[in-house]
Amino acid sequence: MWHPAGAAGGHDLYILGPAGFLRHVTHAGTSAPARPRLGLTDAGDGKAILLTIRTERPLTLEMADLAYGWPPRAITVRDVAQVRIDLAASDGWYDLELREAGAAGRLLRLAGYRDDGAPGRSDPALARG
Repeated sequence: MWHPAGAAGGHDLYILGPAGFLRHVTHAGTSAPARPRLGLTDAGDGKAILLTIRTERPLTLEMADLAYGWPPRAITVRDVAQVRIDLAASDGWYDLELREAGAAGRLLRLAGYRDDGAPGRSDPALARG
């Protein structure tokens, strides 16, 4: 587990991997950021992923799509929340940003490809620049 030096000091961390895998964690504020635990798993039907959010204090996150046209949504988490993200229209690709409501700076960006073993397509967002 990575612990940034000084809760209020700010950080900007990129984690990159194959198939467009990206995690970008930032905090530029002067107060301690929310520290939800996130998990991203296959929904079991081959067409969606589940975002699981666990937190120790009530938290509202604003989730925005950065590439595929999904509408923004607010997610209220008391202890645990799950959000289903349908990937059929994006051919398995996702690019999401999560921010703590009312807080400055990006909390987390999640991007990548859910591989189901079938032949896939290149990221459709690449064609849009």
